[in-house]
Amino acid sequence: MVGPDRGAAALAGPERPLAAPASGHPAPAPPPGYPLAGRAINSGPHARARAWSRAIYAAYPEVQGLWYCSSMDADEPCLALYERVVGALPAAPSFHAALADPRMRLLLARQAAVLGYVLVAP
Repeated sequence: MVGPDRGAAALAGPERPLAAPASGHPAPAPPPGYPLAGRAINSGPHARARAWSRAIYAAYPEVQGLWYCSSMDADEPCLALYERVVGALPAAPSFHAALADPRMRLLLARQAAVLGYVLVAP
């Protein structure tokens, strides 16, 4: 996770299982103006994904986030968490460092290479 200051990275795992919708729960109604979901949610305009996220959030009050395919990482799994997850996360991360911290250099370089990016030093 990137910290709220966007200049730090933090790692934390859940302290309890995250909630998913109960099976048999009806699907949310499509958001106005965005009737189709499918691949357009994770590869189309962000407005479409945000609209669907709001619809899912309203329809499933127990859900704490969305698991989706990353459009920036060859459809690898990605997780977006809602504020509802707060009780499932530890009070402090297991690791926290500024992105400029030398310990982060190798981690960032490896991930940049996986994504086909070039890491530029500040």
